[in-house]
Amino acid sequence: MEQQTLEQQTFKCKQCGAELAFAAGTSSLACPYCGAANEIEGQGPVKAGDQKEIKFDEYVNRYESQLGASGMEVKVVKCAACGGETTLSPNVTSGFCDFCGAQLSVPAQSWKVMKPQYVLPFKLTREQSTQKLQTWMKELWFAPVGFKRLAYASGQIKGIYFPFWTFDSKTSTWYRGERGDNHRVASGKDSKGNVQYKTVTNWTPKSGTIGQTFDDVLVPGSDSLPKGLTGQLDQWNLDGMVEYADAYIAGFHAESYTVDVRNASDLAREKMEARIVEAIRRDIGGDQQRIHEKKTAYQEVTFKHILLPIWFTLYNYKGKLYNVVINADSGEIEGERPWSILKMILLILFVAALFAVGYSISQ
Repeated sequence: MEQQTLEQQTFKCKQCGAELAFAAGTSSLACPYCGAANEIEGQGPVKAGDQKEIKFDEYVNRYESQLGASGMEVKVVKCAACGGETTLSPNVTSGFCDFCGAQLSVPAQSWKVMKPQYVLPFKLTREQSTQKLQTWMKELWFAPVGFKRLAYASGQIKGIYFPFWTFDSKTSTWYRGERGDNHRVASGKDSKGNVQYKTVTNWTPKSGTIGQTFDDVLVPGSDSLPKGLTGQLDQWNLDGMVEYADAYIAGFHAESYTVDVRNASDLAREKMEARIVEAIRRDIGGDQQRIHEKKTAYQEVTFKHILLPIWFTLYNYKGKLYNVVINADSGEIEGERPWSILKMILLILFVAALFAVGYSISQ
C-alpha cells in the first residue's frame, strides 16, 4: 500500500484556479483572489454516538501491523529555540518552527503514525480570535503594561489542528475505607465561664463497589504546546466533528501526535482515576472520608484519534516565552503570563492602608 504523508492536498478554485483555504465558520473553501466559495462535497457532522471507536486492546496487540497498513509517514522536529515540535513532510530536511519561526534543520529520517479519524473544523476566524486575545490580555490583572501591549504590537496568531486522543471505558472499582462523622462535644469552660466546644470525628469502616462509564476523555497528543494549556481546553462540540479530509485543513497546519495511544491511555486513566476517587468519597458519605485501598477494572476500552482547532500565539517578553492558546470552536482561552511585582506591592500597600484607616476609625 502506498504510504500517506502529512503533505496536504491542494485545492484549486473552480473559477480562477487559485489555491484555496478552508474558511473558518463555514463548510467551504474560500478563494483569496476572486472570493468564490467552493463547497466541500459529501461531508457533514458525525454525532458523537455515531463516531467509530477503535478497540484499544485489539489495536495495541496488532500495533505495528496496524500502522503498516494504514499509517501516515511523518517527521517531527523539536525546535531548539522554543521547544515546540513541528511536523515536516518525510522528504523535507529543513523548515521553520510553526511556533516561533526559527530555522529548523533535521536529519533525513521519518516514522509511521496513525491517520486522524475525525476533525473538528475551525469555527472562529483569525479576526474573531485576535479580538478575544486582545480582550483577554487587557483584562489580565497584575500583568506588566509592556506585556499587554504585545497583544497589539507583535502578537501573530496562527491556526493549527492539534492532535488529541479520546478514550471511552466502563469501570468497576472495589474500595475499602472509613466514614467520618463530625460532632461537637463540650471541652470545658473559659475564664469567663463560657462553655467551649471541640469537634470530634467518629470513624466507621466502609467498603463497596462502584461502577462508572467514561465517554470521550480527552488527552493532548503532542508536547508542542504546554499540556497545562491544551489540557485545560475542554469546551469542544465533538458532535460537530467530520470525518478527516484534507479539505478541512487546507490553509492550516495539521500537527502530528508525539504521544502515542499507549502512553495516552495511561494519561486518560489518570483523569479517570481522579473522578473515581470523587465517586468513592461520595459513596462513603459523611463529613470526612479515608480511602485505604481500591482496585479498578477497566472494560470495553475504546479510543479515537482526532484533530481539534486551536489558534495560538507566542510572546517573547524580556527574554522569556509565553504561550497563549484559543479554542477555535468555543473561544475559551488559556495562557501563560508574567506578573508585575510593582502592581502587587502597590495592592498590598493599598490594602494595608485600608486596614489602618478602619482600625483608626474603630478606635
